[in-house]
Amino acid sequence: MNPSKSHFPQLVAAIVVMSTSGVLARAMNVPPELAIWLRCVIAAVALGLVLKFMKLPLWVKEGKALTIIVFSTLLFGMHWVSYFYSLYYSSVAIGMLSLFTYP
Repeated sequence: MNPSKSHFPQLVAAIVVMSTSGVLARAMNVPPELAIWLRCVIAAVALGLVLKFMKLPLWVKEGKALTIIVFSTLLFGMHWVSYFYSLYYSSVAIGMLSLFTYP
């Protein structure tokens, strides 16, 4: 790691995004599936802009890597839907505990 480059702003941004997801999910009056779909669209646009800005390739050419990416994407999507349902039916505190103590 380059000691002259600070990753502190990225760490703070990640903590803010992660810690506000529970409160924002609880405050929304939309079904969890729609909330996750909207989050995915916003994330895809943001990721596309970052890839374009950094001039990185967008496509995966290997078949095995694409299979792993699709499988992990489905699992991650199920994780977020179940997390938002836990926030919908329980409290934010229980949702945060289940999110950060899953291992």
